[in-house]
Amino acid sequence: LSVYNIGGIVRIIENGKITTVGTHAVHLQAEDSLVTFYDSSRKLLAVYYKGKIHMLEDVLAGRNVVLFTSGDNMVAWVSSTTRDLKVFYKGKTLILEPFLSGGKFLAGKDILAWVNQSDMKFSVFYGGDVYQAEEFPPESWLPGDGIVAYVDNTGSFKVFENGRTTDISSFPPDFYEVRNRMVIYGEQGYFKVWYNSRSYTLETRIPDKWEADWNTSMYRDLNRNVKVFSRGETRVLTYDLAEEIHLYRDVVVVN
Repeated sequence: LSVYNIGGIVRIIENGKITTVGTHAVHLQAEDSLVTFYDSSRKLLAVYYKGKIHMLEDVLAGRNVVLFTSGDNMVAWVSSTTRDLKVFYKGKTLILEPFLSGGKFLAGKDILAWVNQSDMKFSVFYGGDVYQAEEFPPESWLPGDGIVAYVDNTGSFKVFENGRTTDISSFPPDFYEVRNRMVIYGEQGYFKVWYNSRSYTLETRIPDKWEADWNTSMYRDLNRNVKVFSRGETRVLTYDLAEEIHLYRDVVVVN
């Protein structure tokens, strides 16, 4: 699937077929398996999914732009008429709860996490069910593929996956990023990754440059060797001085 926008006209190419999905689309998000767009002229929010266009929200004249975010295979938005938080997932639209302005929601693949201003609780939609992950809003959170990493209100570093919450550490990380099902993070100067429900220490220092995608993380160690972490194993890819290194999903390219 690929998508392009020329003068507000959005076209999608999928399986050799070109589909025009909107005009004057001022807000556009293209993800792995769907394209979400807000059409300013017709005041509507729609999504292209599996060859079909699904109408999500028909905004009344004078209403504000619909707040929405999309992940690889889902779209979440706040209805401008009912103020409900809704999600489009696997071809169906579900109403999660009434949502007050000032809240925040982020979508990944198969997962949605949010904090509602009404009760300030941290909630997660996963596998068709809604879980209350925390009583209080976290300091930050990032979703991935069926996983959400976050720092709670006490500073503890946690991850929500497979319907349950696991503590990674009792203190906040130096940094953290979520790439698909991996959580790349720094812990007191150590370079680590959370993958498949466990933590791996990759290096005793944080690399100047690293990349991660799908099931693979790639970086240079202290000796400038190119190392690869993939599916739970770390190996040296090359001891030669690499001019350029790139990662495309699980494919590592070294020059």
